[in-house]
Amino acid sequence: MSSVFSAHQLCVAPAKEHDLASDEQLASIEAQKRTLYTYYQQAIQVIPVEERDADNRVVVLSEQYLKRFFRALPRNFETFFKLYVGYVHREEDYVHSYNPWGSFSPATQQRRATFDTKKFNRYSHDLSHILPGLAKVIPEEVYYAKLLAMGCGGKGGGGFWGEANSDLLQEYLRDLICQNIALSAQVLAQKTDNEIAGLFYYLYDGPHPDHPALKKDYEELYEKLMAISPRVARLLKVAYEKLLSEEHCPGH
Repeated sequence: MSSVFSAHQLCVAPAKEHDLASDEQLASIEAQKRTLYTYYQQAIQVIPVEERDADNRVVVLSEQYLKRFFRALPRNFETFFKLYVGYVHREEDYVHSYNPWGSFSPATQQRRATFDTKKFNRYSHDLSHILPGLAKVIPEEVYYAKLLAMGCGGKGGGGFWGEANSDLLQEYLRDLICQNIALSAQVLAQKTDNEIAGLFYYLYDGPHPDHPALKKDYEELYEKLMAISPRVARLLKVAYEKLLSEEHCPGH
């Protein structure tokens, strides 16, 4: 399939490897959303559904723009929320949910966008198309450090259970941790207790944290973490048990 971009558009200066561990500094949420969208469009081409086969959903057009996209991604859940959840589908007030180990706003606090959300939403893009590509070009430790930091203090419940990008990040991070538990433990060991508990609370949050499949995933991860990092395992258990004790969990 021919590229929708010209060779001139795809010609960029090589990014230095050490730059990947630092974030691109952008002046506002609007600027960050626009920048991410621009890099996304230059980095990949999404194949139309009718033209796909089972293993070919995306054509990578530029590794350098994948790296630029990674550097422009947020390193905290609040910014992720504002970029990919809070203003994506609606213009009215949204409700920030609450994570007991997060610094994000409590469940009852409401804020209104201070900019043109219709224009902002023009720059929406699907993370499911690009995250797997990023994992192939970003050094593994750098990738894990940023992605796990993005989930710390997050909230999958409250006013936005079922929101596509929040659900996507939850599921993606659960799988990412299981793919390399040793590296995940190493990255998390550098974080505070609140950050670790806040990450695990987010990863298992939802209307059914006691679902048999989630419970099985939790038990297997807990057992493996205990052999590597008892501190991280303990905080996983604390966060999961907190979820099970809350009123929003059916049967509790």
